[in-house]
Amino acid sequence: MNKLFSALLVIVSIFLTSCGGGSSSLPKAGSVDIQMLGNETELQKVYDVIQKVLGDNIKKMDEVQIYVSSPSIEKGRENRSNDFNLSIDYLYPKDKNKLYRILYNSEVGWQERILDIELRHDADAESFVLEEAVFDLSFFTSEKLVEIVKKALAKYGDNNKYSVQYVKTIEIKYDGVEITIYGRLKSNNIEQKHYYKSDFNGVELQ
Repeated sequence: MNKLFSALLVIVSIFLTSCGGGSSSLPKAGSVDIQMLGNETELQKVYDVIQKVLGDNIKKMDEVQIYVSSPSIEKGRENRSNDFNLSIDYLYPKDKNKLYRILYNSEVGWQERILDIELRHDADAESFVLEEAVFDLSFFTSEKLVEIVKKALAKYGDNNKYSVQYVKTIEIKYDGVEITIYGRLKSNNIEQKHYYKSDFNGVELQ
C-alpha cells in the first residue's frame, strides 16, 4: 500500500469518527444479525452512516449497495460468521472521469479506492459523460428506505413457507431501489430469492 493511499485511509478514519458515522455504528465481525436490513432501527443507522460519509458527494451518486450474507444458511463458505458489506460509489471529486468507492466490511473495516470506469459506457462511447450519468440522492431519507423495505417484506415475506427469510441486498441506483429477499423453503430447504424494485417515492416498479 503506497503512502498516499495509507494517508487517505487515515483521513477517512478520522472523518468517519468525527462525524459520528464510524464503524461503531455498523456491525463488526461476529455481531452481524442476518435480519438487520429488515429491522427499522438498524436500517436507519446504516443509512445515517451513508449520508454522513458522503456529505456533499451525495449529490453526485452512482450506486449504493448494502448486503448481508450467512455462510451457514446460504452455503459455500461454511464455518464463517455472518457478513455485512456496504459499498458507496460517487463521482471522484478530483477527476470527473472516475468514480470513487468507499467500502465497509464487518471483518475488514473501512477501505477506499478510485475506480477506472473506462469501459463503463453505453453503446455510443463518444457521447458518454460520467458527470452527466451520476444523480443527486440528497432528497432520499432513511424513513423512505424503511418504507420501501417494509413493502418488499409485506409482499414476499412468509413465515409459514420459509424456515428462514431475510433482506439480503439493498441496491440504490439512479432509477430507484431494488431489494433482494432471500429464503429457505420449509418443504425442501431449497433457496429462493425474490426481487422487489421501487422508485424513490415508494411506488413498486415492474
